[in-house]
Amino acid sequence: MHLSITSFPLISFSILLSILCAVFSFLVISITKEKKVYHILKYQIISCSFITFLSSIVMFVCIYNAQDGKFLFSELHTLCRLHLFSTNGSIAVNHSVRLDYISAVFVLLTTSISSITILFTFFSGNRDEAAAIQQSSLFLIIQGMLINLFTTQDLLVFYTMFELVLVPTFIIIGKWGDEGRVYATFKFLMYTIASSVIMLWGITYIMISYSTLDINTLANLISVTIPSQNINYLALSFFIPFAVKTPIPPFHTWLPKAHVEAPTSCSMILAALLLKIGCFGFIKIFLPFFPTFIKEWQSILVSIVIAGGIYASLITLVQFEAKKIVAYSSITHMSFVIAGLFSLNSYGFKGAIFQMLSHGVVSCGLFAGLGILHTRVHTYNLYLIPETLGKRMPMLASTFAVFTLSAIGVPLTSGFIGEFTTIFGVYHFDKVFGFLLSINIVLSAIYMLMMYSRIFFSLGLSQVKISSELRDSSKAEFYILLAIVIISVSLGINPKLEKIFS
Repeated sequence: MHLSITSFPLISFSILLSILCAVFSFLVISITKEKKVYHILKYQIISCSFITFLSSIVMFVCIYNAQDGKFLFSELHTLCRLHLFSTNGSIAVNHSVRLDYISAVFVLLTTSISSITILFTFFSGNRDEAAAIQQSSLFLIIQGMLINLFTTQDLLVFYTMFELVLVPTFIIIGKWGDEGRVYATFKFLMYTIASSVIMLWGITYIMISYSTLDINTLANLISVTIPSQNINYLALSFFIPFAVKTPIPPFHTWLPKAHVEAPTSCSMILAALLLKIGCFGFIKIFLPFFPTFIKEWQSILVSIVIAGGIYASLITLVQFEAKKIVAYSSITHMSFVIAGLFSLNSYGFKGAIFQMLSHGVVSCGLFAGLGILHTRVHTYNLYLIPETLGKRMPMLASTFAVFTLSAIGVPLTSGFIGEFTTIFGVYHFDKVFGFLLSINIVLSAIYMLMMYSRIFFSLGLSQVKISSELRDSSKAEFYILLAIVIISVSLGINPKLEKIFS
């Protein structure tokens, strides 16, 4: 009997390992205060994240070497049957997962960023080991939910993960955030829940109409059977929640506040992974379900997205807190992604996927660097950071410079590949839109270089003197930042785009 690695339920293994390890750590830490137990739990969580990371590498290598169009690691298990909305008996809700190339990319991004974030949580000057274990456990839960979301073929399971991933994020910001965390968490929660109720209406309509929740089956049915007027409303019921999660202006106002109040490790996860949920929803559901709607409204959709990106860039120019600058810049980078997807050509699609991957890596590095900076100077205010900081923190300054250049889109960094390919795709759709999208590169160069120069060289703006106790990033922090630098530069030097569109 011939067995292969693809016959092993590796997706379910990664999901269950992440969640079970997190739950076990929570239970143990709630009943004991022993430092030895804390030490065991710490390395158990790190080992779990490393094992799931290795599993994602195996899955990515298998799908990369597979023939085009082939799906691997497929699983199908019935979870329950719904009788409420069905017109033909009942509707099965399935644990139906499978891996394609794009899902493999997002799963690999999820596990790598989660591993980096967990290491950062434990080794970046965190003196409260119990809090670090609790936060890291919640990150593992987020990781398990995201792996399920990126691989599921069931629409209701997708919606469930789409919503449940908010819960651990809400807990982290609400418990370990800064002074304004209560307002930030409730604004974040209300925006996302209110928009998701609209998507639930759309899913209910689909369940009543088709008695199936299989995403691939629905993609072949919806676009050809629903009347044009109804499909516009149905498309909006998915567009709005995805736009909020991405976010696309004017649905963006929850993001900067959430980033500012969130602890550093949560900001890393929020920017690198959670913002990709909305983008993935556009790829997985919106584009396959509503191709005629997108073609009919394509120019308006692209213009809204590009205008929102320019608007976010202009707002970023007047910010004086470093964390807000990086938060608003994420909105601008997401405008590249959505504009590329809505350009409806292979260049824009490939550029959008790569831009998501690049932004996940670079934003993780930027927030990690700002977190290290904040532990030293206790502020994100560019006018209160000590002058000539770069002389005293050369390791942080050098790694942060690479993240800054990648965020701008300098050649040989991952940001250049994503932005250039996306602009080319939008330009292929409409030359004016391509030119307008490229304006964001100029604006991002201005605010990112201004932020970097004010942090590390002051430019005479700060009168705060450097403390004699100020120290550079530790060896552990430097190695974490260096790992992110290597990933960003490697993607920039040797990008692999040829299999994305297939």
